[in-house]
Amino acid sequence: VAFESTDVKQAPNEILVVLRANVEVDVGTVLTVSGLTGTLSTAPQSGLSAQISDVPTTAEWSGASGTMRVRVPRDFRALEALRVRFTVVNGRSQQPAPSLSFSLPVLIPGQSAVMTGPVVG
Repeated sequence: VAFESTDVKQAPNEILVVLRANVEVDVGTVLTVSGLTGTLSTAPQSGLSAQISDVPTTAEWSGASGTMRVRVPRDFRALEALRVRFTVVNGRSQQPAPSLSFSLPVLIPGQSAVMTGPVVG
């Protein structure tokens, strides 16, 4: 599920994405949220402030592709909510909510996999 704090054009917009992985997620794993297009935050940036479940962490932003990569700051149990928060600057004109997706590498005993899917809401 995804939420935004405002749809006002050219305003800072806090994005909240809530995910539940059906397997454990280890500290240091990189969660990628894609589809954040149309923002004024176009320059690539690293070392940005973000939070996962109220724990500070760092993020990397690629404005050209609309992709935010966030490092998981602690271990999460299977089905525990990962509440990812970060801020972008809305575009010059209002637009419909983007179609977001996520990618999360996970370790399943005996194999490695990447969970992917749409973020709905």
